[in-house]
Amino acid sequence: MHYAVPIFVVALTIPAFFLLARGGFVAFGWPQRGIRILVAVILLASAIGHFLQPAFVAALIPPVFPFRYALAIVSGICEAAGGIGLLLASTRRIASLWLAVFMIAIFPANIYIAGKMIGPLHMPSVAVRGLMQIVFVALILLGGWGAPIIRKKTTA
Repeated sequence: MHYAVPIFVVALTIPAFFLLARGGFVAFGWPQRGIRILVAVILLASAIGHFLQPAFVAALIPPVFPFRYALAIVSGICEAAGGIGLLLASTRRIASLWLAVFMIAIFPANIYIAGKMIGPLHMPSVAVRGLMQIVFVALILLGGWGAPIIRKKTTA
């Protein structure tokens, strides 16, 4: 599977989110807090998996990448730091932007395992996994920045 197209499509989520928000962002209360907590829990659980089973996680990384075991550990550290950063008011926005970019950076591993059996689990296709990644990136950005305020064009 060619990696560039699905990575590019998922990466468009970030500029699309900020282009929609030409009017800025608005916090949306407890649903936004809930999104942040949900995303942080997912990231922290994933990070724990990276630390407890680094060889398993390393096997999910495409062989073209060197030092896959180290990458598994480092990506776990990044996920944990990002999850914690989302929960802190002072780092929420930068953590969400960094996590969105990080989710694009690790997407090749999702493409690599797409359609394969990993233990008892059948991994989703590239298209389904791409949609899942778009939704996750959008949730990360919504949790950190709030809802985009979409300005309507005015005619003069």
